[in-house]
Amino acid sequence: MGESTIARETIIELPIEEYAPFGKNVFSDFEHFMAVCSKNLGDFDVEKLQRAFWTSVHAHRRAKRASGDPYYVHPLKAAISVMEDFFAKDEITVAAALLHDAAEDCEETPIEYIRERFGEETALIVDGATKIKDATDKSGEDNIAQKRLDQANTYAKMFLALIKDVRTIIVKLADRLDNMKTLQHLRPRKRKAVAEETLLFYTPFAQRLGLTKVSKYFEDLSLYFIDEKAFNDIHRGLIERRKTFLTRVKDFFGETSARLNEKGIKHTLAIEHKHIYEIYKMMEEGKRLEDIETFYSLVVILDTDDYLEAYRAYGLIANIFGPVSSLEDYIAKPKVNLYRALRSKHLGPGGSVVEVVIRTKEMEKILEKGIAGYYSLNAARERFFLTEEDALEWRDWALDVIQSGDEDAMQKVWGSIKKNLYDEEIKVRTPDGKTWALPKGSCVVDLAFAIDEEKAFHCISAKANGEIKTLNYELKDNDLAEIIYSPHSYPAPEWEEWAITSKALAKLRFYFKKVKAEEAGQKKREASYAKIRIGTERTPGAYANIVD
Repeated sequence: MGESTIARETIIELPIEEYAPFGKNVFSDFEHFMAVCSKNLGDFDVEKLQRAFWTSVHAHRRAKRASGDPYYVHPLKAAISVMEDFFAKDEITVAAALLHDAAEDCEETPIEYIRERFGEETALIVDGATKIKDATDKSGEDNIAQKRLDQANTYAKMFLALIKDVRTIIVKLADRLDNMKTLQHLRPRKRKAVAEETLLFYTPFAQRLGLTKVSKYFEDLSLYFIDEKAFNDIHRGLIERRKTFLTRVKDFFGETSARLNEKGIKHTLAIEHKHIYEIYKMMEEGKRLEDIETFYSLVVILDTDDYLEAYRAYGLIANIFGPVSSLEDYIAKPKVNLYRALRSKHLGPGGSVVEVVIRTKEMEKILEKGIAGYYSLNAARERFFLTEEDALEWRDWALDVIQSGDEDAMQKVWGSIKKNLYDEEIKVRTPDGKTWALPKGSCVVDLAFAIDEEKAFHCISAKANGEIKTLNYELKDNDLAEIIYSPHSYPAPEWEEWAITSKALAKLRFYFKKVKAEEAGQKKREASYAKIRIGTERTPGAYANIVD
């Protein structure tokens, strides 16, 4: 069995756009756009999208992009992207993508105009996307403080948009994806700023929505514009490893497919490689490029939605080649973006290590389309475990952190987004039978604030699986934990160093801020009292004057 048995090879290419596919003839662009709509939307309001297209063209008629292309090309590509990359199936999202810059850039098309011509839903999405400014728009040293405040407000608006209408995020992500594909036209300093923000902020949103392809584009494009040499070194390594990989594991593929067929397990074999940023992170952790064995993986796609078949397939492969690492079971415990698969490493020919990924048809569809594309855009927001109160509370915390002037303020904010938005989660059980979802790395303090915001200020320890644990104990998945309180105990400053959830961080920051204000007020009162006392000692009759 040779290379021909591989049905598909997934290659993640860098989608830099050297030449704009549109902008030469607006009528040809219009025809192409309507053809894409017909292909992706099914039944839709043709007249509405025609109006949206020409409204966008008119609104941006005097503007050009940094590339020199007519500006309308950008919202056009964003509209096509929401259909092809984000799998939007409704005309409202597409119309909003076409109009997402119109209200801001053209006085003739304010939000009121869009509401009147295209409806309330379209206007709300456009308004939301308009208010979410690109935080890298300001430049210059004098604007650094304001820029950081704008960033925090922008991030908070994204969280709020998740709660109100996740389609706003889809439009904003499509907008950012096109900007990243054309980033080479900007000045080097601006390119790097946009790339860093994309990596640290927009990528987590794509990750959490299960938009694997988009998040990989964001990461690889960001790395390319931040460190082009590192990107190119890894890219060359991938090309060199491909032929070697296929040659060495030819028999592995053949034996795997033959044994699965023998047991009646219908399947397709595919190859996928780790994307460049993923390899870059492995190298950052200390691995040398030449020591990374699993550049490529063998993917077994089962022709069934029965997840039990995935375990059968794994058992057969493990019996033949033997596991060289523990099974990563993302079926029993899906990732927060609903990614499900079995991942394992086995000993292939010549002692090489082969990574095997097993997915069912449904798992493959979710991986391809993400939560929003496989289910529905607004159903996707249920995966964020956020309330409007949470988002507003996080905004107040982020603004306060930035206004404090800490050098690492933005790192704290970005770290909070990453931890609370798309890092791995754990489930912790409590004696009352409830289960609490928390980001991986959460401690007892985080759990206490998740359970009861008021009582949390008086927690002193916890009992986890029958053992007494300190407040900084890092909770494990499936722990049975009980918080222990004392009405005479109050938070210590180090709690802020231990906690990672947005709720705990916000509550603690404002608690300590209040305590400091009260302490300062007390000192001021004491100082005033001392001055009065001194004054009465030095000035006969002063006390009587004060009383009068």
